[in-house]
Amino acid sequence: AIAIGEHVATVASSPAMAERILTETPWEGFAVGDSEEPRAVAAGLDFPALIDAISPWIDYGIRVNMVSEEAAGEDPADDESQASEIIEQVHTGLDVLKCFRGVWSETLKEDGVWMTHTVSKFEDLEE
Repeated sequence: AIAIGEHVATVASSPAMAERILTETPWEGFAVGDSEEPRAVAAGLDFPALIDAISPWIDYGIRVNMVSEEAAGEDPADDESQASEIIEQVHTGLDVLKCFRGVWSETLKEDGVWMTHTVSKFEDLEE
């Protein structure tokens, strides 16, 4: 879907997403600059949210390959195979990957020159 608003244009995967993008909302990423300055580009990646989104698919892939396709759709809590142990170890690795909290970037004009500022955030694991 392609949508053009008063201040924004977007190419999105669905009309509903295009509508959400055109809705004016406050910037929720890291404060890279003054929130009132107009930007040419503002982008961000919430890496832990991405990991959370793909995690069930990783679990499904492990269970399909280790147990069976039919069993992969069942409740993993009832699984007593080695797949559950591997999934637990994979989730530990995914928790470590979530130490990368994300990256946020913006491009804006400063003194007549287009500048891009980027912030990457990392946090230690909680004990």
